[in-house]
This record gives sequence, structure tokens and C-alpha cells, in this order.
Amino acid sequence: MLSRRRRAVRVVAALAAAGVSARAEATEAWRELGRPLLRGYPPGEHLYAPMSQTMVQDAAGWVYFANNVDLLAHDGTRWFSRLLPATSGGIRQFATAPDGTIYAGGSEVIGYLRGAGPAVEFVSLADRLPGGVRGAGEVRFVAAAGDAVCFADDERILIWRGGKFSAIPCAAPRGRRGARLHGVGSEILVSAPGWPLQRLRGDALVPVADDAVLRDNQLIAVVAGPAPGSLVVLTAERGFFAVDAAGRVAPWATEMNRWLAGRRVFRARQLGDGSWVVAFAAVDGGGGLRFRPDGHCAGPIGAAAGMYTNDVRDFVPDREGGLWVALDAGAARLEWPAPVTRFDVFNGLGYGAVRAVARHAGVLHVETEEGVYRLRPAGDDGRGAHFERLGEAADAELQRNLAASRDRGASVGAGWPVFVRQALGRAACVLEETTAEGPVRWIGGSEGLLRWETARSFAPAPPLVLQLDAVGVTAGGELPPEHEPVGFRYLAVRQQRVNGVTYRTRLTGRDRAWSAWGEQRDRSFPHLAPGSYTFEVRARDANGVESTVQSLAFTVLAPWWLTPSAFASYAGAIGLLVAATVRWRTRALERRAAELEKTVETRTAELAEKNRELTRLHRLEFDEKIAARLGEEKARLEVLRYQLNPHFLFNTLASISASLPAGPSVGRSMVERLAEFCRLTLHRGEQDDWTTLGDELRLLRAYLAIEQSRWGELLEVDIRHDSTLDTEKLPYFLLLPLVENALKYGQATSPDRVGIRLATRRTGDGGIAIEVANTGEWVEPAAEKTVATLGIGLENLRQRLARHYPGAHRLEFAAADGWVTARLRLAAPARRAGAVV
Repeated sequence: MLSRRRRAVRVVAALAAAGVSARAEATEAWRELGRPLLRGYPPGEHLYAPMSQTMVQDAAGWVYFANNVDLLAHDGTRWFSRLLPATSGGIRQFATAPDGTIYAGGSEVIGYLRGAGPAVEFVSLADRLPGGVRGAGEVRFVAAAGDAVCFADDERILIWRGGKFSAIPCAAPRGRRGARLHGVGSEILVSAPGWPLQRLRGDALVPVADDAVLRDNQLIAVVAGPAPGSLVVLTAERGFFAVDAAGRVAPWATEMNRWLAGRRVFRARQLGDGSWVVAFAAVDGGGGLRFRPDGHCAGPIGAAAGMYTNDVRDFVPDREGGLWVALDAGAARLEWPAPVTRFDVFNGLGYGAVRAVARHAGVLHVETEEGVYRLRPAGDDGRGAHFERLGEAADAELQRNLAASRDRGASVGAGWPVFVRQALGRAACVLEETTAEGPVRWIGGSEGLLRWETARSFAPAPPLVLQLDAVGVTAGGELPPEHEPVGFRYLAVRQQRVNGVTYRTRLTGRDRAWSAWGEQRDRSFPHLAPGSYTFEVRARDANGVESTVQSLAFTVLAPWWLTPSAFASYAGAIGLLVAATVRWRTRALERRAAELEKTVETRTAELAEKNRELTRLHRLEFDEKIAARLGEEKARLEVLRYQLNPHFLFNTLASISASLPAGPSVGRSMVERLAEFCRLTLHRGEQDDWTTLGDELRLLRAYLAIEQSRWGELLEVDIRHDSTLDTEKLPYFLLLPLVENALKYGQATSPDRVGIRLATRRTGDGGIAIEVANTGEWVEPAAEKTVATLGIGLENLRQRLARHYPGAHRLEFAAADGWVTARLRLAAPARRAGAVV
């Protein structure tokens, strides 16, 4: 008795300890994910070579497998083999072009697939290779984007575009593989040992980023990053790195790097929802991991997930929301990413049917025919969530919870997805819970335990594409009265774990109604009576998605005594009688038609007049818009006058300054100040039309310093600036035309020395007042010009002010006491609006 009590105490204590740990881990729902629903294809199932290098899916749903030296086609139920050229060593990789054409590359394989399903054939492009390239060699990577398809081996990149090949040398160092191709959006990126990351531009490679990380590491995957123009790269041994739009490389902050540390990545792919699948090299034990979009590990890939081997070759998502896994022994298709995962013998639940499920002390417990199990959430050791069997009898409270679950029972819901219903078998119990990520339904049955995140939607089913072929007849064809049997074959492809495609047919002209739904894929008709027929077929998958009706019409000819000519002679007499009636009716209709023609003619003339008036009004409106647009573009052209290439000019002036003799001199001083003026223009962004008043004044000081060097004591400059206005926004080069005009006309009209004054201040209403003055006299615009000028500076200035400060500026000119002053006022609301343009 004492021994039993001690054991009970130990069991309760162990359960309590497990409950505390599980409660802490259960706060993150992802730690309780099971393995995905899986459909395995062992080598013996398709009766060909064991290894599947990779696979690809066409628009009709067919999946093609690179199966050692053969090409296999799979429709979800049956396999079909297509032979490659005798010299081929097998396909290594597929790529689908934007037009849907599937290209293939491998050992002495370079070409594309033509046709679909059992009729698919490989078309070689080896005879189209450019001069100097002997044979296809070992093509390891294929990528397609835009109008180009690239094939990479260890020596070069072959580019197929416009029906011909071109080549880019890209030899690999000794002992290392050549270039890898990465399709990113509409571009093809290229990585190679010792090379920067590059993109294909025409028939050349253009660097994207150059860093030791990219040169010294094998890049397994390159995908678009979260920011525009950025990338995320996965290296074989150092995890993820981010590449920004400027080409800078830095480690990418993701939880996945912790799981990849110390392992060599062999293959990886990012899926449509942002999740990742990664396979490890054989030296690290093979297998792989699945990662959620947030970077948390969602579980293993390989034998631990129910596959036949840990040797993973490739991942390929399909158009039905599944993930194909190519293996050294067969292949597998996972329903992942998906809201349903499974617990069974592969993750510790045993073989017995689940009879009850309950959460006790924060830990999920399951009762099966073999005993009671508790769930161990996924930890940080790489092992996914799994069950372990309790060694002792459960405590009383847990027994009551399990008994309540058995009493409630369960029934399969009519709205549950079909693959959930079939994966579960007979439902026995259901537990509804709410997690931080939404509601979760635990369902126990004869095939184990399912975890269903009911708030998450399943991948939408793509259209069901139905293919129809006929034997013994063609569309629109005519058959003799005594004809051979007519046959029809039809097929709709579904690759889901539960295929369940059924069909119903009808031969109009013979059948009164559609046939019942069934799995039969063909129908034959040995003899049909004379008449017109249309064979119709429709497909429906296990989830109730139906295809459009496919049809084929044909005719069976009648004997000569039942031909139209015979019936025409029979009807001749009746025709004569009918002719008189028709003639009388025709004359009445002709009179009515004449009246209608007159009405139509009148209405047509009215519509033509209205149309001419609308055309005239449209032209007036269009002319007004063109005039406004021309005015705006004319103002922009004046700004372009100040936008010389400052980089080139600045570098040239710096070189001239360095070549002048050392020591102070007017020439050296002018060159240095002009270089400073150019340097200030470098800060302007290509798309930014705005600067600050402080930066504009620094530019003007540099400009006036150059002029001071030219004129010496003949030029006097006085700048009075309120420094609190330094951060006020205004368009680039707004004040430079005023200062330039002041200097020009001051020199032309001043008797001796030229004086320039520039002053800024804030007005009482919060605006800005700017004054630019010069000595001399006012020159009327209509007067004869005494200064060489284009005559458009002030006009363009007014146009820029009208565009940036509409109705919120004032520009005035005044002459007094030997000075000519330009006064510019900018209202406060306009400046605030301009600052955010």
C-alpha cells in the first residue's frame, strides 16, 4: 500500500511539473504543431528508378518528375514514362517561362517539353548551341524570366532568347561548382564562387552587390527582401543575409539562423506565404526543417515527418497549395503550409485509435487504445512537438476530463475539408480551444489526432482543367451511316492527398440526361443512328470543385433516301403553296422597312450634328490643357540650366586646382571657390526639388565668392541673414536668378563699383521676406538690352513661383537712391505646403 501511494505521489508530481512546463511553452501555439498531412510515392509505386531529382507542374496540373534518366508524368493517380535522348544522364532542373513553356537542363540535356501528360515529349536544343560549345555538358541550373531562359554549367551561362543561344563565360575554380541561377521576380540573378552577386542584363552580367559573404559562400537561395530593391540570400553554411538596395550586406535578423547554425544547407525555397523549407546536406544527416513566416521552426522534413528517407533533393510548391519533396527514394507531397497537422506513430502517439482528448494542468493529454499520452511541445533542440506515453496511471482529475471527452463523442462535420475527413478516419472526440493565434480544434479518431487552426483558410482550389480526346471522330466531323466505334477519353488532374476526381457525361442526340458521377475516364459508342451529336463531359474533385463542360460535336450521315435532297423533293409541292404566302408577307415587310429607313436617316442626322458639337468642345478643352502643360514645362527647363553634371565639373576643377602652383593666387582661389560651388550642388537628390534657405544661402555665398575673385575691389557684397530661417523650405535655385541678374545689371549700369545686398527676415504674419539689391539703374524690360542675356530668367522665376506658391507669393522691383531692389514675399501657409512636396 505504501509503495502504491509513493508511486501515485510521484506520478502527480511529475504531471504537475510537466503541466507547469507545458503551460509556459503552450503560450506559443506554433510549438504544438504536428507533422503535415502527407502522400508518399515510394520508388516501387511508379516502377522506375528510385531517385527523383526534381519536379515541375504545368498549367493543366500534370506533374513531371526528373527520375534519374527518365521523365515521368503524373496525373494524381497514374504514372506515364517518357524517354529522354539515349546520351542523356538525366534532368537536373526545370524552369517555367512566362509563356508556360517548361525548360529542362541536366547531363547532356538542354531543351524544353512539348505537349502534356502522356503525350509530352522532350525537344532538345543541343543542335542550336553556339559555335565553340560542344554538347550540352552538365547543366546544373535553369532559370527563366522575361524573354530569356538561362542554362548554367561549370564553364558558362547559355542564354536562349529569340530562337538562338548566346554564351557568357563563367568558369568555376578548380574543385568547385559553377554559377547558380536565381529567378527573382522578372530578373535572373547569378552567383558564383569568387564573383559578386550579379543580374542578367541582355547578354551581360551587371553587379548587384560585392561583398566577401557573397564571394566566399555558396548562395543556396536569393529572394526579394522586405524593402523595395532589397534581397535576402541564404548561404550554405552561414545562414541568412540581407542585401539592401545600395548593395550593402549584413546578417538578416531571423529566428531561422539559430536553427541553421552548424549545418550545411543543400536546398531551400521560400513559399508563397513567406514560410521556408530547408534541406540539409548528407554530411549533416540530411532531412530538413520547415519554418513559419515569423521564422519559428514548424517541424522536420524527412523520415521524422513520415517520408521514406532523409535524403531530400528539392522542393517544389504546386498550384493546389501543396509542397512536393523530391527524395533519393521516391517523392512525397505535403499539405503545407496548411492549417491542419497530424499526430500519429511518427510523432510518438502510437498505433491505437484516439478515444479522448483533454487539456490538464496546461498539458494536452490523449487517451488511445494503448494508454494515455501527453504532448511535449517543440523545444529548442530541433525536435518537433511529440507525444510520450505516461508510465503510471493518470490522476483522478485527468481521468475525469478524459471520461468527459469520451462521453461527448464527435461526428465528422459536413463542412470539413475532404482530406481532413479522410485523414481522420472515424471521429471519436473533439476539443475546442482558443490560442493567441486563433481557435484550434483537436480531433481524435481511428487514424490518430489532427490539430486544425479553424480560423486559417485553406489554399483556394485552382480551376479544374478537363482534357477531352476522341477516337474515331474529330470535332465537326461527319461519319458514314456504317461507322467504326466512336470513343472518348477524358481526364482532370488533381494532385491533392485525396484525389477523388469523378466524371459525368452525356451524348446529346442519344442520352436524355447526364450520367451519374463516377471514376470512369472513357466512353465508347459502337454504333450511332444518323443525326447530330455532341459529347459533353464534366469533372468534379473531392472538394466539390467542378470543371467547365468540355464538348465535341459531330454528325452521323443518313442513307440516301433520308438525305436532305430527298426531303427537298418531297417538300417541293408544299413549297409552291407556301411561296405565294411568303411573297405577300414579304411585300408588307418591305413597306415597313422603308418607313423604318426614313426614321433611321432622320435620327442619324441629328446624332451627327450633336457629335460635331461634342468634338468642338473637346478640342477647346484639350487646347487649354496643352497650354497649361507647356507653361509648366517651360519653367522646368530654366531649372535644368543650373543642373550641369556637378560630379564631372567638381572633379575637373579639383584636378585643375592641384595642377596650379602652390601658394595664394587669384586663379587658384577662383578654381577652389568654383569647386566648392559645385560640391554644394552634389547634395541635391535626383527626385527632390526642395532645399532649405540656409543651404540656398551657402550656395549663393559660394557663387558671390567666385565673382568677388573676378572683380576684386570693384564688387562689394553685403549679406544680412536671419539664422532662424535656415530650416525654411524653398525650391532649389530660387534665389540664384535674382542674384545673377543683380550682378549683371549692376555691372552694366553702375558708374564704378558694384554693390550687392542680400537680406532675409521673417514677416509679422509668419512669412519670409527676401530682398536682393544692386547699385545702378532700373532697366525696363522693353528697353534696348545693354547686357548679354537670354531674357528668360525673371520669366522662368515667375513661372516657378506660380507653380510652387500659387496665390501665396509677391515679387516686386523698385529703384531709389542709386539702388535697384527686388523684394520677394512668401506666405507662411504656402511654405508649409511646399515643405512636404
